[in-house]
Amino acid sequence: MPEPGTPAATETPEKPRQPISVVVTAMPVAPKTPIWRDSARILAVAAFLLSLMTGSYTAYSTWKTQKADEIAKVDSMISVLLKRRKAKIDGPV
Repeated sequence: MPEPGTPAATETPEKPRQPISVVVTAMPVAPKTPIWRDSARILAVAAFLLSLMTGSYTAYSTWKTQKADEIAKVDSMISVLLKRRKAKIDGPV
């Protein structure tokens, strides 16, 4: 098997690789049963919606946790700054 980025074994400077052409002769046939009567498609749609909701909740939860962590970090930095300023003004305790 040729290495990635190198020409294929059948490709030579005299005979370059030919592009692939696809001809569609007919459109796919629609299913005979409606979606609400086909249990496999209902299950697939339900699985997709569940994954969408789970991913959305995970993203929201992560964002909210990160936001709370950043707020706590800034609060602690402000506290340290105020303590240092107070120590500088009042002198060492």
